[in-house]
Amino acid sequence: MRAHTGREGSTTVVALAMLILMASVSAGCALILKAALAHTTRSSDRHQLRLLLRREGERVITLISRDPTPDTDSPMDPVWTEITHGVSPGITVALQDVSSKLNANWVQKPLFQKTALGELLRPGYTAQDLQQRREDKGISTDIAAEYGDLIKEEALGRYFTGYG
Repeated sequence: MRAHTGREGSTTVVALAMLILMASVSAGCALILKAALAHTTRSSDRHQLRLLLRREGERVITLISRDPTPDTDSPMDPVWTEITHGVSPGITVALQDVSSKLNANWVQKPLFQKTALGELLRPGYTAQDLQQRREDKGISTDIAAEYGDLIKEEALGRYFTGYG
């Protein structure tokens, strides 16, 4: 018989090391595959959303171009109703009439003084106060921040815009 030279069990250690190495490589490959699949899924979802938005946009443009009352820009216009009833699942189109809103930077004092629009100002404020604010501060696109203390809160979003 031969004497033991201290190499007993070395095959087991090598096999165990190989198994651990293969498990690590497999886990790494699985993580890379998972990340690649997630990226592909997100890319596919973005592509589908882009197609839906394009289709909905084309539908809206077609409806507007066929509008029998092109000079009307009111929520009572039948085209508005058709547009807001979207056909694409999960996509909602909302319209807002901004062309009929008042730009607080430019609206004339007599409009507040001689019409019921004066009631849109907060109590204690007049059209002259609005005019003075415009002269003091200049033009602002953020109507709520600039004129929120002069104009009633509920009127700001409904009747006023910083554009136009």
